[in-house]
Order: sequence, then C-alpha cells, then structure tokens
Amino acid sequence: MTPSNWENDRCRADLRDRQRQGLLLILAATVGIYAGLWAYGRDGDQTFAIPASDARKGPVTVEIAGAGADRAAGIYRLEDNTTLSELLTRIAGLDLDPRTPATELGRILRNGDAVRIDADRRLQVGRMAGATRLALGMPLNINTATREELAMIPGIGEKTARRIMELRRSSPGGIRKLEDLRALQGIKEKRLEKLRRYLTCEGPC
Repeated sequence: MTPSNWENDRCRADLRDRQRQGLLLILAATVGIYAGLWAYGRDGDQTFAIPASDARKGPVTVEIAGAGADRAAGIYRLEDNTTLSELLTRIAGLDLDPRTPATELGRILRNGDAVRIDADRRLQVGRMAGATRLALGMPLNINTATREELAMIPGIGEKTARRIMELRRSSPGGIRKLEDLRALQGIKEKRLEKLRRYLTCEGPC
C-alpha cells in the first residue's frame, strides 16, 4: 500500500470514528431526556412536560436544566407566544432569585430555547445543545451551529462541517438557503435531501 493510500484509509477511518461518536452523543441525549421525563412523571402529577415527537410541526419545545432546576428539569411542550413567566408559574415549588428582571420573565420562548437555573436560583435563557436538538428531531440552524455540532449530523462529518463553516464566513449575511450547500464538493441533490431533516435556515434565511 502506498503512503497516499494509507493516509486516505486513515482519514476515512477517523471520519467514521467521529461520526460514530456524534451518533453516540445524540443517542445518549435521547436516553437521558426520556429517562428524565419517565422518572419525573413517576414522582408527581406532572402532565405539562411530555416528550416532543416532532417539534418542527407542533408547539414550542423548551428545555429546563441546571443545578437549581431540581425536579423541574425536563423537556416542555408549550403553546406559541408562551412567556418565560407563564412557563415558570406552571411549575410548582420552583424557587427563583426574586431579583430576576421583569423584562426577562416577559420573554417569549422560542422553539429550542433552554432555560438554565443555577444553584443560586438565577436563570439564563439560551439555546439547547446541538445533540439535544437532534435527539428531539429538531433541525440545527446552519448559520449558528458550531463545527462540532455540524459534524455530528449523519452525512456531514468533520471535513464537510469545515466547508460549511467556510461557506458561512464567505457569504455576506450567512447562508440564505440550504440549496447553497450544493456549491460544496460532495453535496449533490440526493445528499442535500437527506440533510434537510437535520438543518434549517434561520435569521438571514
């Protein structure tokens, strides 16, 4: 075997290993989410937190997590235009820092938001981790996903993830439609169709 062939075989093996690791992360997130919901459902009369079967077609899906979340931790399905305050008032026994600004409590929650409550009862609203979103069947925003998150998606891997990041940086305003990915080496219509379930364009798209 020539050195170039050996290098190619090693690169392909590394890529398969990284994709397997990404799939294992998604699987672990899925198991953790549903195990938490099952355990939480056993401990109380909670009916508000239910698994999200397909967040793209239904209500807003939000995660509550953090050291201060206690039994409130889990995945919640909400109606459109639900505010953070409305969500928190439905959770009995959740004790927050009384200095939490009213403007923050009035925030309308978006699909894929993560409400993290720390040990000091302070909260912060961010976005769910990429592995959690993929485990819930929620696509990643191609303009904000990290290289590591993109590499977890089946059919992408490390090399294509780097090319997507380069395309994003070179495109004024970001990638405007998923069809722009066809400009990348190795992404044709058939592969693009498989990626549509994992990616979406938000913001400038």
